[in-house]
Amino acid sequence: PNKMAYSAAISACAQAFEWELALAFLNEMQGAGPRADVVAYNAAITACARADEWEHAFALLRQAREAGEFDAKTLTAAMSSCTGIGLWQAILALLASPQSRAEVEAVWDLHCYNTAIFTCIGSDAWRLCMSLFDGMVSNTVEPDAVTYRWLARSCGYGRQWQVALGILADFQQRRLPDPDHSVWQAVAWACDVAGRGPPAKASPVASHICAVPDFVTPSASWHRREGLLASPVQVPT
Repeated sequence: PNKMAYSAAISACAQAFEWELALAFLNEMQGAGPRADVVAYNAAITACARADEWEHAFALLRQAREAGEFDAKTLTAAMSSCTGIGLWQAILALLASPQSRAEVEAVWDLHCYNTAIFTCIGSDAWRLCMSLFDGMVSNTVEPDAVTYRWLARSCGYGRQWQVALGILADFQQRRLPDPDHSVWQAVAWACDVAGRGPPAKASPVASHICAVPDFVTPSASWHRREGLLASPVQVPT
């Protein structure tokens, strides 16, 4: 079989939730001669992600990085393996890797950022979500309503209603489309869980997003100082 046939077989395994078979095809491909390309890696990582096999997904991401066969879809697929279990520490470890700064600037797109932010929802990592947003803006990646909705949800879980109001103000200033008012609803929920009334729908809120540290620092020391890495995990990067 050629490279295209192997990639198609791995993709079929991903669709069928057969992650072990997908890895078997990838190993066979590498042993038979055709060099695994970004398509094959993306399919194999997706297969692992669909089964919440994050350790295998990140191990494959490491291989793809070393081979130079990765893109935004590769990173998004690997991060999505953590969303079902809320493993935000894996996102932090990914950002703290030696390649992260150049990689973020060159590869990360809207889907990468949104997936990373979504993974951090439901934990005490709202600061990490805000740092991701800060890096997103610095990297000139335009956020969308999904970005702001996940940010507001993270603030709700962190009981940060004032930050949520700042998120709404920034969203309204950008005039991004949100036909179902999902961002406002997320901010209203964040205010509600903090015992505050809902914000006005139409008028901007006199608030601002709080300053947060640069999320692409080479170490995670500030997260540890804030107590975000009380139980860090080892992630293959």
